[in-house]
Amino acid sequence: MCGIYGYIQSKSQKKPLEQCLDGLKNLQYRGYDSAGVATICDGDLIAFKTVGKVDLLNSLIGSKKYELSMAIAHTRWATHGGLSTENAHPQIDYQNTLALVHNGIIENHIQLKQFLEKKDVTFLSQTDTEVVTNLISYFCNQMSIKEAALKAISMIEGSFAIVFIHKNSPDSIFAIARSCPLAIGICDHTSDVYISSDPSSFSSSSYHTTFIDSDEIAVISNSSLLIYDFNGKIKEKSGSHLVVKNKDITKDGFDHYMHKEIHDQSFLCREILQKRKHQDSFYFSELKKSEQKIKQTKHIDIIACGSSYNAGLIAKEFLERLTLFPISIHLASEYRYTFHLDKKDTTCIVISQSGETADTLAALRYKKETFLQTIALCNVESSTLTRECDLFIPLLVGKEISVCSTKAFTSQLLNLYLLGIHFSNVLGINHQKLISEINNIPFAIDDILSKENIIKEYAHKYSKYPFFLFTGRKDMYYTSIEAALKLKEISYIPAEAMPAGEMKHGPIALIDKNMATVAFIGNEEISSKTLSNLSEINARNGQILLFASEIPSHITKDVILINSNGSNTFAPIPYSIAGQLFSYHLAKNLDREIDFPRNLAKSVTVE
Repeated sequence: MCGIYGYIQSKSQKKPLEQCLDGLKNLQYRGYDSAGVATICDGDLIAFKTVGKVDLLNSLIGSKKYELSMAIAHTRWATHGGLSTENAHPQIDYQNTLALVHNGIIENHIQLKQFLEKKDVTFLSQTDTEVVTNLISYFCNQMSIKEAALKAISMIEGSFAIVFIHKNSPDSIFAIARSCPLAIGICDHTSDVYISSDPSSFSSSSYHTTFIDSDEIAVISNSSLLIYDFNGKIKEKSGSHLVVKNKDITKDGFDHYMHKEIHDQSFLCREILQKRKHQDSFYFSELKKSEQKIKQTKHIDIIACGSSYNAGLIAKEFLERLTLFPISIHLASEYRYTFHLDKKDTTCIVISQSGETADTLAALRYKKETFLQTIALCNVESSTLTRECDLFIPLLVGKEISVCSTKAFTSQLLNLYLLGIHFSNVLGINHQKLISEINNIPFAIDDILSKENIIKEYAHKYSKYPFFLFTGRKDMYYTSIEAALKLKEISYIPAEAMPAGEMKHGPIALIDKNMATVAFIGNEEISSKTLSNLSEINARNGQILLFASEIPSHITKDVILINSNGSNTFAPIPYSIAGQLFSYHLAKNLDREIDFPRNLAKSVTVE
């Protein structure tokens, strides 16, 4: 998680502290447990830290004027140590000479701390970050700053991005990475230097951008950028050109970004369908050069986490039916720890909203060389995932602010459906009826949004329940998994998803008057089976809220009608959006922090 930002002034008149605070606001999706900034002024190390969001730093800094050339900053998602000022970054060393910000995990920090304590080094926090800070500082007493950093890093186990400053080098910033994203951007117009864990957080402009690869250290000033490998040898890197368009994103009158992003989905789905439309079908120009490999494909692996994984679960049967390929869905966090046959004829689709999900990247790297080709389905063009996969398909939904994914999830699912059509076209399989049906998805979304007040009323009614069960059959079961996740994320209410047919095999023991059941019936061919399962819940005094295309009055009076525009195949999209609205209004009724729920971050960059 965690967001790292650094800035070195060159020709512009920007103020380093203010520039870092602006950068942190763009990085808050990575964590908002605490925030801090550090700089060097007149030979002294200065740091400001606070528990909470970035805006609180402004009051700490106040109106004091500092003549500065650079600063570093951090917004934290806590891993080691609770929420306190002492545990916030930047961490300051025991000699008060070095300030350091860090993203990642130091796996052997306990052993390193014991080593330093024997050297009479004292600690003030419970973080693994302070261990790195003091380790570099300790070696700075014996060698140059760069050599000290290299010596310290040689002793560290784990994955990390580290940025630090030292009072003996007041115009420089040092940056180190291992399996964590870190980018350096030099502005084309001002030569100002920006360092960040996400280059999209740079100020609006164009940049020569260099990504620090694993086991590299960069020494950065306003006049030079030197990158070394971990043996201290200079590396020549060409970098790339990046244009950042950070337009202000507003709520447009909505109370929360999540609410706005739910409503954006009708328009965005229309845009995606239009963008992908080709003659009387759909086509991905990004895959033009891979058609031969599609024909060679015999199997598809999908790797993802969280909502991205749920999108894969929902789309699996559709992809199999269209391509006739066996489809395997893998949780990225478990992928490296389970046995997999190496299949050279496998196309791997890797799904991530941010493109920086640590588990997903680790899974990709674990087996990448064994795949026929790898395709990134991602929302961030400049992300690590898009650089490491062979091919990149953008989600085309713009920046998603709310931590709880809505429009990105829907785009992932829609693009997976369209990928199935594209693959089948390449393979010479025609599915014209499905192509007609998929064009009706935006109209089904419109219908859901028109029923928001009804959904809101039921959300208010059901907000009193302490536990929720979400259920359905076939792809409606997978849709219920995503709906349960949404409720957990923003309402903090325990929710479990269960296949309706499995209720009688144990979980029905949970049912009583305090358990609310939310059921989805979007596949009419087996609706009678689902209704039979719900009857069993009803007979045991379970409260049922049903999302369905018709009203079965003998089951429950609480029914929200869903119009899928005649398509069972693509029903998961409107039903998922109905679930999003239900979770949103229930959480709002409970006065939860919806856009930035507790303990969560938008980009999960630690394992």
